Amino acid sequence: MNNNNLIRREVQEYLSTSEGQERSNTGFEVRESTVINALIVGRSQTGKTTLLESLKNTNYASYVTGFSGTRNVTHHPIIIREKETNRYYQINLIDTIGLHEHSQDPANNRSDEEILTLVAKFIAKEITSLNAVIFVSKAGDLHLHDISAFRSLMTFLGSSFRANTMMVLTHCEGLTKDRFDILANGIRTHPSSRDISDYCSLGIHPHGTLNFDQLETFVGEGDFDLRKRFIEKKLEIITPMRRNILQLLIAQHEKQLPVQELQEILKIANEERMRFVEVEIRKKNKKNGCFIS
Repeated sequence: MNNNNLIRREVQEYLSTSEGQERSNTGFEVRESTVINALIVGRSQTGKTTLLESLKNTNYASYVTGFSGTRNVTHHPIIIREKETNRYYQINLIDTIGLHEHSQDPANNRSDEEILTLVAKFIAKEITSLNAVIFVSKAGDLHLHDISAFRSLMTFLGSSFRANTMMVLTHCEGLTKDRFDILANGIRTHPSSRDISDYCSLGIHPHGTLNFDQLETFVGEGDFDLRKRFIEKKLEIITPMRRNILQLLIAQHEKQLPVQELQEILKIANEERMRFVEVEIRKKNKKNGCFIS
């Protein structure tokens, strides 16, 4: 055995002793983790942020506001451990502004083109690849606005991301499996949404959360037991939904796609915006009798 191997063995043996572990202890537990980037997209007020928050916090409960709460593209890393393999994953959940924006002040609403440009800028700046895209819609409420928004997103993402895309239907906490299957099958087979379902190669999946508005119906004295039973029943439905979505995201850990295409889309969008501005300036100049080109 050469000197290098001998020294290496002695160091490892010492570090494996209780004395070596005590002296090398930094007070932090360090683990390697696999990074997964997931983009959450959809129409305003469909539950995108609620989905994100419930994946971050299993005790999360939502409430109805009636307005879009997301004004910027935001990045939320969570660390999870797969118990069976003891493997750690860092899932970066990217929350986006809802298309067909519906904010409290209508003057602040932005066009879908402006929102998608913001999303592309964030992605181009912050990440180099995407493992999963989650189209979010409200169960039983996939209407023309959703279809329009999803088609804009399909154009924005391009065909290469279809293998990494799923659809999640929110507000499913009150649905039976049979009722959800009927809704999902309707999306798969209806002529107006079939192409969207086909794009979502990872399937259509349910999601739900505890709801403060429903819990507020149990407010009297002695209603604690009723609230507890209500919560237990809902968690029996909700927990498997969350587990399924996390398992789907983990399964994408080796299926990341580069985002160069989105950067190219951003470039095209900016060029198109500049052309539009130039056309508007020419129209204004012509109207005012100015023919400078």
